[in-house]
Amino acid sequence: MKLAFFIDVWMIGLISFCLLKKKRNKLENLFILMIAEFVFSCYYAILYINLDVWTIGKSAELFIIFRLYEVLLTPLLFLLYFNMLPMVKKQLTKICLTALLIGILLGVECWLVLWNVIIYINWQAWKSLLVFVFTTVLFGILIKSFQFFEKKLG
Repeated sequence: MKLAFFIDVWMIGLISFCLLKKKRNKLENLFILMIAEFVFSCYYAILYINLDVWTIGKSAELFIIFRLYEVLLTPLLFLLYFNMLPMVKKQLTKICLTALLIGILLGVECWLVLWNVIIYINWQAWKSLLVFVFTTVLFGILIKSFQFFEKKLG
């Protein structure tokens, strides 16, 4: 049941991305997706393999849910966010959109904790909140630098 729900949420996100009128070109979208995939795969691997502050559920279904979250849902949310950001003109709306992204990411992680997909060991949700804020700022800087080099190189 949980796996089906998680796959449905991912499919809705993918469909909404495909229907979205994108302001970024395909190369920028590919860059955002690759960077998000790399950063979050490394981040989650460090948390649950190297630092042992998380454990992943023992059943295969829970492991698949976590992998879908790590590899597909989180990068797709960042891709949606960075494609919607240029469409927004007002600064307050951009701040609200950023808060919505961070809230969705934190909410999904809290769902995973409630479903025992992720089990915290010496970890709190506010630490994840700080990581999500930091990665959003980091991705913004990386995208601006990518656009600068793209314009500079032609």
